Amino acid sequence: MGTGSHYVVGHELPESATAEDDEQIHTTLRHSWGFHGRVANSEQLQVPLTFAQHRPWLDRFLGWWRYGIKDWQARPNTPAILSFTCELGPPPYAITRHDGRDITDRWGEALMLKELMRGVWDECQAGR
Repeated sequence: MGTGSHYVVGHELPESATAEDDEQIHTTLRHSWGFHGRVANSEQLQVPLTFAQHRPWLDRFLGWWRYGIKDWQARPNTPAILSFTCELGPPPYAITRHDGRDITDRWGEALMLKELMRGVWDECQAGR
């Protein structure tokens, strides 16, 4: 589900979630068979994960992915593997400084996101 970040920006979602917005994302997740991992806010498609002001958005996306994994696990005949791609694009996709370079270590953030998602996956596996 790479569309979650596009949905957030396209609809300029506020930081606080509404039930209607979450249900729209849940509808998409119920039809997803893999996830593209990046975090957006209402104005930017790909925000730095390590900036404190983006933590509420990271938590929100982690919650959506948790929902998606649990839904996927509950489906009949699911394959043994669920794809999650850390999709943190390089410039010009990422937010850049005045010189065109990344403002954060995108590789480090991808590794961080991988570890966060392993934790979400393990949590979902334990709850099966």
